[in-house]
Amino acid sequence: MAQSHENKRQIAAAISANRVELQNSALLVRHNLDIRSFLLESRKKHLSIWMCFGAIFGWILSRLPARKIKIYVRPSDPRNVVRRSNSGGVLKLIREGGWSIGKPILADYLARKFLKTAGVWGTGSLPEALIWATAFIKGLRGQSKEEPDR
Repeated sequence: MAQSHENKRQIAAAISANRVELQNSALLVRHNLDIRSFLLESRKKHLSIWMCFGAIFGWILSRLPARKIKIYVRPSDPRNVVRRSNSGGVLKLIREGGWSIGKPILADYLARKFLKTAGVWGTGSLPEALIWATAFIKGLRGQSKEEPDR
């Protein structure tokens, strides 16, 4: 009987040793197959290559043709179709008139708010800012022309 207890202990010890070994092997496999950390490390080490691949992928996507499939929605009961009028009536006239008046007012308000927030406020600030921005953009493009002093 003492020998059977000894055998049980040996078997239990062997099983626990195998468990530890299997756990270590599983952790090693898990570490080797961790794709997320591999990609993060690769992105940190090879940033320029990832940026080039991203640019190439974006260029390829921009060259794909747009989907031009027309989708028609038809009611299940064609007798109960409600037709829309194209005129729009009085509400359409009010909406278009309000927008034609409100659009310049809104644009002026937003421009003033932007200039006030940017700290460029005063008489003639907007044209000066636009002149500076266009000159800066032309300089970036390499199309800057030297103008004679006024």
